[in-house]
This record gives sequence, C-alpha cells and structure tokens, in this order.
Amino acid sequence: IKEAYDERKSYETSRSHVQTPNLFEVNKETLFFALTEFPYITYLYEKYRQEIKTDKELSIDGIKEILIRARILFTKKHNVRYHNLTSQTFQIYLQYIRNLTLIENRLTPDLYTLIKTAKQIGGDPFAIAVLEAAREYPFENNKSKSFETVTLGINKATGINDHTPSDIKYRLSEIKVEWRDINLKPDINLQKKNEWKYNWNPYGQCSWPPEDDQIEKFNTHVREQTKLL
Repeated sequence: IKEAYDERKSYETSRSHVQTPNLFEVNKETLFFALTEFPYITYLYEKYRQEIKTDKELSIDGIKEILIRARILFTKKHNVRYHNLTSQTFQIYLQYIRNLTLIENRLTPDLYTLIKTAKQIGGDPFAIAVLEAAREYPFENNKSKSFETVTLGINKATGINDHTPSDIKYRLSEIKVEWRDINLKPDINLQKKNEWKYNWNPYGQCSWPPEDDQIEKFNTHVREQTKLL
C-alpha cells in the first residue's frame, strides 16, 4: 500500500450508474401510497413527538383517533343533529374491526376493513368520512412550494416526466398490501343539489320542522333499542 502511495500512479475515475435522487412533494390526496401506515396516524406520531408524549400504543389508539376525526367530519359536513355514532356504537365498531382483522391474520386493520365496517355501521356517508379522516395529513397544509408535486398511484407516479406515468418501486413495504374494491355512493353534487332546490315545488309538500325533529329522534331511539335486543 505504501509503494502504491509513493508511486502516485494515475487511475481511472470510477463511474457509478446510480443517479442523484430528486426531491418531490407528494399530492396530499395520494399520500397514502407513499406511507406504510395511515397518513393521519403518521401525523399523530409527529404531533406526539413535538409535544413529548409517549406513542407506544399509538398504532392501536390511532384507529380510535381516526374514528373520532371521522365523526367530526361527518357531523360538520352533513350538519346533522342526531346520529348513532355514540361511544357505544364505536365500542361495537372497534370489536367488529378487531374480529375481521384477526380473521384476515393481521394485527392491525387495513383501510379496506375500516371502510367496510364503517359502511355497515354508519352507511356510505360515514364510510367516506372515515376514508377522508384516514388519509388526512394536516402537516401537508404547511408545505412549501419549492419542489414539484407528483401524484402517486399503485406502482405509478405522474408529474416526474411531463405528466407521463412513470414506474416507481416502493422500498418501504414492511407489511403486505392487498388492493381491493369497495362500492361507495358519493356525496350529492353541489350543482345537482342547487338544481333540485331550484326545481322543487314548495307547495307540493307539507312539512313542519319541529315535528320532523321529533320523528327523527324517535327513529334513532328505536334503532338504538333494537341493537340491544
């Protein structure tokens, strides 16, 4: 080694075929494809670290936080007074999620299980709220505009090469991922809602809001009592 050092012979520069990595911002609607967990749980981990709180059980307690967040989004979006998304309902819901997760030989539920059970407990509107809550990442609202934005999909990404879909490799696949379809009825379009409001004949029906509220409250009470039988 000393002789080679003393000779100072010239040598060819090694050529590496590895390209320099580029940084991109991820479209918040597709952030789920870039993480190994729900974006909202990732947000909770970062929040707990900022507040110096223990996150030992957050992978499990994060599911409860998603449900609470989904209930807030559901009630705010649909402006409902009475609903069956109570603590007792969530207890049954979590037990149902646990059973389905164990049947599928998993320790934590996946997104399909959360949405499927939410649809059966609270209908399509609540299932959509759970989906929106699970993929929510509040830190994304504070992102900078210094990087280009890419939209991710299943082993694909657009925005890297002039909006042409590019093949990507996911290197954080710590858990097995299985993509499945589920049918959800989308929310009413605002334009169609305005058209219905414009074409509706107010003299064709008779409704008294105080009586309607009592009827809805009674129906909710009957449903809750039926579940206890």
